[in-house]
Amino acid sequence: MTGSARLNALLALEDPSTARATAGLLLDRGWNVEIARGKAVLSALESGSPNVAVLEFDGDEPSWADLQEVCTRLEERPQLLVVCAPGDVYQVLQLPARSHAYASRPAGPNLIAAQAEALAHGVRSNLDACLCAGGIALDPVARQVYLPGSAMKLPKREFDLLHLLMSRRGEVVTREEAVRHLFRWDQDIASNAIDVHIHYLRRRLSASLIRTVRGVGYVVD
Repeated sequence: MTGSARLNALLALEDPSTARATAGLLLDRGWNVEIARGKAVLSALESGSPNVAVLEFDGDEPSWADLQEVCTRLEERPQLLVVCAPGDVYQVLQLPARSHAYASRPAGPNLIAAQAEALAHGVRSNLDACLCAGGIALDPVARQVYLPGSAMKLPKREFDLLHLLMSRRGEVVTREEAVRHLFRWDQDIASNAIDVHIHYLRRRLSASLIRTVRGVGYVVD
């Protein structure tokens, strides 16, 4: 990386050998690398000013709330790559940062290093294309919905409706707009079809995720 500032990475990985191998790959690519675990991750985030933080933990130490508090205080927030602990399906960390990224296990050193570089250089992929709201993330490429500790495949129309609402976060989507989005013009549909899909989304995900605007439609705040 001659002639340009060196990028900084913070690695918080469970397996020491994976952390060392990933650090070696990033060092070879011209990065500065710090490895931390547990509560030390918080001080490393504040003092080290990483461009990318690769995080792998169960959310207990440090907690999601601890990480959120630290990141909101940082003037330059890091790009966050969250990878799953080996025993979990998915982990999702939603922070008010510039981007959100998610990776499933297995994620070996080569993949972790490549993803870190992609985040640092603004490369678009489904890792950072997720829409986030209310602790839930929606990946429009993989058509997956992520919750803390799990991943879910929704039925097609439920996914498409949730995608519509989350892509217009803060705006009211009318029932008429939702019908046009989900159904062909010549289809016979029940008058409460959208309400039924909303009911199932609330039951599967969160009762508070989608707010009803009486007489108009629905909104994800």
